[in-house]
Amino acid sequence: MKSFIKKQRVPFYLDVLALVMMVVGMVYLIQSSVMTVTNRLGNLPWLIVALVVGMVAIVLDIWASNRANDKGYLTMICKMIAIAANVGVVGNALDTRVMMIAGLFTYNRGYQEGWAVFNVSKICFALLLIAALLLIVSAFFRPVKRAKVAKAENNGETTENPAE
Repeated sequence: MKSFIKKQRVPFYLDVLALVMMVVGMVYLIQSSVMTVTNRLGNLPWLIVALVVGMVAIVLDIWASNRANDKGYLTMICKMIAIAANVGVVGNALDTRVMMIAGLFTYNRGYQEGWAVFNVSKICFALLLIAALLLIVSAFFRPVKRAKVAKAENNGETTENPAE
């Protein structure tokens, strides 16, 4: 385990932080849906499934980047799935909440339950969007430290993979 942590670089920690933010964002999403009956999300099970798929994609991304023969394809696909899940959930939940939010800022200012749902939804949206941003940033860096390649017997030159 210690050698596993030693060979990790910045994207690993960003992915783990994004995973934690997705879990907390999912808790806030569920809380915003069950606070009141009138402001529930009708498609909450699908939103939870999308977030769980994104979380599994992050775990698969971490596993794929630590394989010995990693070319980066599976890692990028997993990152794209996780980013799409986060942004899709935010867009879908915001689409459901937009009329309630519009009412709160115009004619329905005294609706206290609506303000509570709005505040919890803001936290959920912020967490999921920050998690997506962390995943985007982590996609630009190499996730694992690679071991140096041994010197070749001919001319003492190193034979390194140019793709690394």
